[in-house]
Amino acid sequence: MADDRPTTAGNPPGHRTAVAARVAVVCLAALALGFSVAHGHRATTAETSRPSVVDWTRFTDQEECIYRAIRSELPAGATVHVVTAVAYDRLRLIELTTGWAEPTRTSAPASWTIGIVPGASCAGVSLDVRRT
Repeated sequence: MADDRPTTAGNPPGHRTAVAARVAVVCLAALALGFSVAHGHRATTAETSRPSVVDWTRFTDQEECIYRAIRSELPAGATVHVVTAVAYDRLRLIELTTGWAEPTRTSAPASWTIGIVPGASCAGVSLDVRRT
């Protein structure tokens, strides 16, 4: 049985639907790209704003201060247990300690404990170092 539906300009049936689907996909891709560019511009502008630069500078200065404090207050190769309430600070101390001292998972094998506490020595925080 032959398809007796008329075709437009010799195009097979369903051609218009296929073209419309392709156009829709291209339009959606262009829209997504436009949103991505606009968001990227906003995010970049926010990161380069004066308050953001001040915050990142303070954070960098704080990290450098903690790094120096670890090296001045702990002996090289010491076993250290990190004790701090904030999980991010714990990870940060483990990272900054590694390479100078040896962080441990528990306090049992550690000769020292360290933590970040409120203070003024490192841009709002201080390193708390104790011999165990």
